[in-house]
Amino acid sequence: MNGTYLREKEKDFILHKDNRKVNLSNASSGQQETLPLVTVLKVLNYSSFFNGGATLYIEEPEAHLFPTAQMKW
Repeated sequence: MNGTYLREKEKDFILHKDNRKVNLSNASSGQQETLPLVTVLKVLNYSSFFNGGATLYIEEPEAHLFPTAQMKW
């Protein structure tokens, strides 16, 4: 996501390394779609979901990456 999720006063932001705070509604579509996925993965990591050997499939994870980032896949 190239930043850290931040929630302040009922609003969602992405805080970048250079301290820019971007409202999530103004973030790129890739960042907007990645945030829920990252959040779910983080929660599942702390649950018993993966302890039973479960498999999780993520369809088209590269769909919203820049073409140069897609080439690295």
